[in-house]
Amino acid sequence: MDKRDTAIGAALDAYAFAGKAALETRKISLKAALSNVDTKMRRDGIKKAWRVYSSAIKNARKAFGKERKALWNQFRKDRDVNAYLPGHDGNSCGKGAAAVDRSTAAVDNAL
Repeated sequence: MDKRDTAIGAALDAYAFAGKAALETRKISLKAALSNVDTKMRRDGIKKAWRVYSSAIKNARKAFGKERKALWNQFRKDRDVNAYLPGHDGNSCGKGAAAVDRSTAAVDNAL
């Protein structure tokens, strides 16, 4: 759990950083577009700023979702390792853990 939740926290930090960067870029782009005296150039600049922002947010969300899913899959693999094998690292819960741990990645889908 420690490994999974720490990594999900780091992925969430990266997602927030990407979102803030996209927002800052949007702000700069919109200011530049609004300073245009030509109506068509102003309108095109505004559309482009929003299109680029939308794409950046979509990509950040997609990357976070992909990372979150991979982390949960790795957690399930680690959890199912037989805890009694020689060389066990102490981080795996063993084969019976799935029956006891009703954790679900669906809760993290809301992030």
